Amino acid sequence: MDVKIYLPLAGLVVMAFGATSCGSSTRFYKDFTSRKTSLQYLHDAPKNQKLSACQVQVVRPVITDPSFNRPGSVRAARSYVIPVIIYNEWGSEFDYRLGSASIQQDVASFVQSAVITESSRSGIFTADSARTADDLVLEIGIDSIGAQGQYFKKGSFIYLLFAYAFDEKEGIGNSMAYAQCRYRLRKGDTILIEDVVRSQHAPQTPDMRYGSPKLLRADFNSALIEALSLSIKDNIEKIVQEVNGYCRYAY
Repeated sequence: MDVKIYLPLAGLVVMAFGATSCGSSTRFYKDFTSRKTSLQYLHDAPKNQKLSACQVQVVRPVITDPSFNRPGSVRAARSYVIPVIIYNEWGSEFDYRLGSASIQQDVASFVQSAVITESSRSGIFTADSARTADDLVLEIGIDSIGAQGQYFKKGSFIYLLFAYAFDEKEGIGNSMAYAQCRYRLRKGDTILIEDVVRSQHAPQTPDMRYGSPKLLRADFNSALIEALSLSIKDNIEKIVQEVNGYCRYAY
């Protein structure tokens, strides 16, 4: 094999990768956030048949996590090229952080509504966004909320004397969604319950074959939001159960 014939081709492949990798973070972010996904989930906790006289006002939560109020971000974590005489391999890894702009609902309003809905199912108290006769108020602060994951793109090029093979693929790496809520139940200025609940879920990796990488990227973003929805769901169910405990004791 005449090495001189193939070295320029190897250089072209390497330069092509370098050119296409420029601006990748912006392109990936655009594809990740190309559609918004709902936080809506199925309320499947066992329905409570016993209802007490306890009435609770659920105020709109306050999100104190500043990173979640941003539009999200993609950061190029690692890029590499392996140039060999007859084989080239290249790849890039990206860290993606979900932002509130990818979610259909206003998160604070969604949590308030979900608490009221969950209380009507598994709670023994009546919940509303308006002030109640009992003057019981449930306040929720969302201290930490979000989702982040790894995404990779890699390819290879093999060339022989009269033939060549090219392969390129994308995929999803380690990812996690999380939520932490600080809540308190008070009557006037008296705090009756105060605690913190937290939960995290790994997203389900899409298991279908994709004809377009843009669809995979959008589904990756949707999977993160669905995992975030489950984390919120866990916390809401825990809060409702804690308020149930107080209502059983006091009423």
